[in-house]
Amino acid sequence: MGADVTGPRSPHPFGQPTTQVVVASLAGDSLRIEGDEAKHLVKSLRLGPGGTCVATDGEGAVARLVLRAVDRRGVDADVLERVQVDPPPFRLWLAAEAEGARADWLVEKAVELGAWGFCPLTVPEPARIERWRRLARAALKQSLGAWALRLAADRPALDTARLGVFTGLWLGDPSGGDPLAEPLPGQGDWLLVSGPPAGFTPVDDRAFGGLPGARRVALGPRRLRAETAALALLVAAALVARPTWETG
Repeated sequence: MGADVTGPRSPHPFGQPTTQVVVASLAGDSLRIEGDEAKHLVKSLRLGPGGTCVATDGEGAVARLVLRAVDRRGVDADVLERVQVDPPPFRLWLAAEAEGARADWLVEKAVELGAWGFCPLTVPEPARIERWRRLARAALKQSLGAWALRLAADRPALDTARLGVFTGLWLGDPSGGDPLAEPLPGQGDWLLVSGPPAGFTPVDDRAFGGLPGARRVALGPRRLRAETAALALLVAAALVARPTWETG
C-alpha cells in the first residue's frame, strides 16, 4: 500500500500533516507509544481512540496510525497505511562546533534544513551526545522528515573525514570561491566543514584543505558566528543540490 518517495525535496507521503511522532519501530501492524510522543498526541493534539496521526521510525518508514486505546502511560495504535521513503541519493553532512547552548541550536536547525549527518569537530561528552539525539528527534518530528540525523560523534570530524567515506567536501574559508557557483555531484555523501568559534589552527586548516575533493568556499564579507557560518554553508549546499534533489 502506498508508493516510494525519493529525496528530501519530495512531498510528505501523506500530504502535509500538522505533526508527526517519532517511534522506535513501524515494522508491525500495531504499536505502543509512550513518553513524550504519547503526551504530544493526547495532551497537545487532544487525540483519543479513533483519532489518526502520522509517525516515522527515522529509518525511512512513515505510517498513518489510528489510536485504538489511551491510558495513563501511553496509547495503543494500529497502522492504517505504511510507506517506505527512499534515502536521498545525495546526502549532506555538517562538520562544525559551537559553544554551549549554541551547539544544541545548531544541531536542531541542521535537521530542519535537511542535513543527513552531523560530525562535531571535537568529541563531546556522552551527555551532550544524548541531548543532541533528543533534539534531533524533536526536529525530525517538527520538520516532517523520514530519516533521522546520523551523529558521527565517536571521533573528531577530521578523523571521520579521513576514513574516505565522503565524495568530497566544502571548507568554509573567506578566501574561497562562491559556493553557489560550485558544482556538486548527483549522489554520495558530501561533507561541509565550518570552523570552530576560535577558528581553525593552521594545522587543521591544512589537514581539511588537503583531503581528496576538498574545495574552499566563502560565505560573504561579514564575520559570522560559528553556528551561523555552519548553517549558511548548509543552506548554500542545499541550494546548489536542489536540482538533484528534485529530479532524483
